[in-house]
Amino acid sequence: MVIVGIMFVALILWQSSIEKKALRYKMENEYYQLCLKQQEAHIREIVENDQKIRRFRHDVNAHLTALEQCVQADDFTQLKSYVERMRAETRKLEVQKFTGIGVVDAIVSEWYQKAQAAGITWEWDGGQLGETDMEPFDLCVIFSNLLSNAVEAAEQVEEGKERKIKISCGSFRERICIRVSNTCRDTSGTKKRHGTTKSDYRNHGFGLMNIRNTVEKADGEFNITEEPGIFSAEIIV
Repeated sequence: MVIVGIMFVALILWQSSIEKKALRYKMENEYYQLCLKQQEAHIREIVENDQKIRRFRHDVNAHLTALEQCVQADDFTQLKSYVERMRAETRKLEVQKFTGIGVVDAIVSEWYQKAQAAGITWEWDGGQLGETDMEPFDLCVIFSNLLSNAVEAAEQVEEGKERKIKISCGSFRERICIRVSNTCRDTSGTKKRHGTTKSDYRNHGFGLMNIRNTVEKADGEFNITEEPGIFSAEIIV
């Protein structure tokens, strides 16, 4: 009977382990699919911008002629207006490069566009990450969850108050440092469960958990700071 009991316990533990692995593989597969879609969108954006640059170059001579005409006519008001329009058009041709890692930039670019569409002020103070031992997949998990939480929280800020996200990242002594802070609703008096203030707590709060698991796997550090109206997350991996 003792042997049967031990075998039964072992079977339960084995089944639990299999279920955890299956869940992890499912989550990883979903992230891979997400990364592939975002990378595809990023590449498509680069191709489209290349076409725009080619069209712009095709019209350069015409623009130069127009500028020359403004100078000859001493019409500096029109010249200034024309130059400002050209600057605005060239800014549209820029492809945002955030980290220098293509698949990660695709993730960041998507949330940057969502923040812009939501009227959220976006401040990026980061350099190229360059060579790193971190898997691009793990970096995508970190950035996608950090930025999705930041955008969602900033969107919920009351009308008339500042909606802002600030991101700092860079490499230091072969380690990557990331800091994301965002404005949010003041939830100091709200009870939290599983890292979220939402009533549907069973389906939320997993973003921070996924970040923590990824950081722990890399023997890194993950710290959260909450102040009235401000949420900050710092990661060193």
